[in-house]
Amino acid sequence: RSRFAGVVDDPGYSGNTDYVHELGLEKQVEILGHLPHSKALEALKSADILILIGDTDPDSGSYIPGKLYEYMAIGHPILALSLSGESTQIIEKFNLGEVVDPSSLEQIKSAILKLYGQWSTGNRERDGNEEPQVRPSTLIYERKEQARMLAALMDELADDIRR
Repeated sequence: RSRFAGVVDDPGYSGNTDYVHELGLEKQVEILGHLPHSKALEALKSADILILIGDTDPDSGSYIPGKLYEYMAIGHPILALSLSGESTQIIEKFNLGEVVDPSSLEQIKSAILKLYGQWSTGNRERDGNEEPQVRPSTLIYERKEQARMLAALMDELADDIRR
């Protein structure tokens, strides 16, 4: 079952929601709509796989969506339907899940089957009540570490200016 929180259709449009109803997928696809942040995090923690849907614009790979950082903190496998870019490099570098071209149904199917196989054999399976298991190598993406790095850089720049 797929559960989507947040914006599913752009304001004024209902195409994605309409397709769910037209195809009779209400039992398989649940649209939660906008949730308070704490409820959205609860939904993420209860998921087996987190889906990161990237923009298909050719320049979209040059930014990292904030959602990726939350996904990293949750620690569940990520299925990234995204063009190659900075976010996909992070997912691949730290082995956080599967990255596939969003226009390739074959790649999407293969990735889902791979993640399902891992889940069904208990590989990477976690209880939704566990605390997130952040991989040590991803700690550089935590806010405290980012703030520490920024402060160090600012100190360095201030020292250079004083000289």
